[in-house]
Amino acid sequence: MINGPYRYLPTEEEFRKHDMRRAKATLKWLRKFKIEPPILEWSKRTPLTEMLEKEFGEIENITINEPDNDYVKPKVHSYQTIFCFDVLEHMMNPFFVVKRIHGALKTGGHLFITCPAAIPWPFSKGKHNFHEFRKDEIQNLLLRAGYRAEIKTRRGTAMVASFGIRPYLRLFFRKRYFIHATPDWRKKEHWWDLE
Repeated sequence: MINGPYRYLPTEEEFRKHDMRRAKATLKWLRKFKIEPPILEWSKRTPLTEMLEKEFGEIENITINEPDNDYVKPKVHSYQTIFCFDVLEHMMNPFFVVKRIHGALKTGGHLFITCPAAIPWPFSKGKHNFHEFRKDEIQNLLLRAGYRAEIKTRRGTAMVASFGIRPYLRLFFRKRYFIHATPDWRKKEHWWDLE
């Protein structure tokens, strides 16, 4: 199902069939960090949200139908942890999203992002994706938005192949970025606090 024109959100059955491998890899990565409340997930609720709540406690979700046009104003400096899983690739302007998130984090807060890495063959790009980033591109995006980021790259986190050459190639060649970012509070600009 397409929930709004920008992002494919799987049904529970589709999630268990295709996305469980990716969800387990995300949870395994998150267990390395101290995840503290309050927690915001920059997305509608998905089956992954339920898995995260069992592990880390209550999660608030933000509903975005047209993220490039919805000027969502989360509570300023209110969240210790923000999850942004599989969202940035669907944005026409991902810079806007990471800047908004920056303003919602408390001092010392943490942002966790996952997104697909670019594959050299354009025909393998996801049909709902505007962007698939190279490592230097996502690093530069976060740097310009005022973050310090640690980016891990993992292979084999794509959905399980079904039929056809594209799913098969993605299964073996798809890489995924797991990003832990913290705002660089040494920077002086805080335009998101201004009305």
